[in-house]
Amino acid sequence: MHNLSSTSEEMPMRVKRFLCSLGACSILSAPLAQAAPSKFDGHWSVSLVCDDVRENGVFAKGYTFKFIADVKDGRLTGQYGETGLPSSLTLQGRVDEDGGLDLIAQGRTGKSEYTIGRVQPSTPYSYRMKGQLSEKSGRATRIELRPCIATFDR
Repeated sequence: MHNLSSTSEEMPMRVKRFLCSLGACSILSAPLAQAAPSKFDGHWSVSLVCDDVRENGVFAKGYTFKFIADVKDGRLTGQYGETGLPSSLTLQGRVDEDGGLDLIAQGRTGKSEYTIGRVQPSTPYSYRMKGQLSEKSGRATRIELRPCIATFDR
C-alpha cells in the first residue's frame, strides 16, 4: 500500500516522475512557447466618432473620443477617460491574424444631450464593433444603435 501523505515539496517531484513514466518528460523541460509578435502589435491612435442622431423625434449630439489603444498578442485594449467615471469608454477585443477586429466598447455616459433616450450621466453602456486593421491604419463600425466609426492610425 502506498503512503499518500507527502510534503508540498515532494508532490511536484512525484508528479514529474509520473509524467515522465508516461513519456511526457519533454513537455516538462521544454520552455513555454511565446507568441511571435504580430504586425499589428503596438500603439494605435484611435478616433471614435459618433454622429448626431435623431431617434423618436429626440436629437442626440454627436461626439468624438480620441485616445490610444495597444495591441499585443492578438488583443486590443484602449481607454478614454477614467474607468467608472462619466464620459468614459474602454475598448477591448480580438485582433485576428489577418487584422480582423471584434471589439466591445463599455463605459459610462456623459451629458444626457449626447445620449439616445437622454439617459442620466454615468449610466453604464456597452456595444460591439467590427472592423479591419492593416499595418498602418484601420476602421471599425459600431454594430448596434447609433452610428459610430473608430479609425485607427499608427
